[in-house]
Amino acid sequence: MRKQIYLAVTERLKMLKEANGEPVVKQFGLWNEQQALTPAEDAAMLPAVGVEFMPIEWKPVGGGAQWATVQFRLHVMTQAHDESEQDEALGLFDLLDNIHRTLNGLRGERFRQLTRTSSITDHNHEGLVESIEAFQISVDDMSGRTEA
Repeated sequence: MRKQIYLAVTERLKMLKEANGEPVVKQFGLWNEQQALTPAEDAAMLPAVGVEFMPIEWKPVGGGAQWATVQFRLHVMTQAHDESEQDEALGLFDLLDNIHRTLNGLRGERFRQLTRTSSITDHNHEGLVESIEAFQISVDDMSGRTEA
């Protein structure tokens, strides 16, 4: 189920385009402390989004099927800007609002009701800014079902 959610989220975010048709988000991946691994100088690869799944508590619904509210966080990595570039720095909030608008209400075959639950603004950064947007979505997982 996590694979389907990851693919649905990244495919939806790929729909965000610049005025020239270029994708807004340049790279995606599963979150793995990418902040330490992504060089701040490589602005061509930013913004980048890492998807982090939080622990899932599954509830059985019978026959091997399960239900859960899956929580995940998007780590949105952007280039830091100094005080003289305030318009560019504040553009981060436009990006985060666009991500929310694009994902709000996302549905799939076995998941529905995606909602944003929290936002964390990075106040301690140098070359990279890491913004965290948390979401939750209800899922039905049939992977444990056996065919009769």
